Amino acid sequence: RKGPVAQHGQSDRLIIKRGETCWSRVQIPSGPLHLNIDYGHSQKNLHQGMICLKREYPSQPIVGIGAVIIRDGKILLVKRGSPPGINKWSIPGGLVELGEAVENTVVREVKEECNLVVEVDSLIDVVDNLVRDEKGNWRYHFIILDYFVRLKRGIAHAGSDVLAIRWVPLDDAKELRLTGTFREFLENNFQKLQRFSSC
Repeated sequence: RKGPVAQHGQSDRLIIKRGETCWSRVQIPSGPLHLNIDYGHSQKNLHQGMICLKREYPSQPIVGIGAVIIRDGKILLVKRGSPPGINKWSIPGGLVELGEAVENTVVREVKEECNLVVEVDSLIDVVDNLVRDEKGNWRYHFIILDYFVRLKRGIAHAGSDVLAIRWVPLDDAKELRLTGTFREFLENNFQKLQRFSSC
């Protein structure tokens, strides 16, 4: 059926969410926008700001980033507040927005999730997160670029989209309830992490 129209105004964007599903953000061109949306039985929640493509059962791979911040032998971890990985620990990170350079995504996500200003140092690893459902359909498909970053300023505290943040000794991190992709990353890059400092 016919969806809403985004009119000219303070913003040329629209947020669309279905139920508890998380969505990634893409820029909408200026001018009226006609959307065909299947609302199903989920509650509609529309705001100015952005239009979102779903993370769950995507039509194509989704690119995300992770930021490795290490200080005095401790790594900064966040407890995820949304799926996939809800209530599990991982490094700060999120999805690349349309028109956004990857390194800018790193800086933005760390600021949003941890209240820290950072600069990108170097790429560490690329991790695939591919998850099928019980029927064999692709429920999630992320490509995650993980970067070392250096601290510039700020005092770490949890942003609105994470449940908690914690400085964790590297040797203790594997004992936490980690996301699958971060556990894989930690196992593959542990020696590199031991040599790095963000300060």
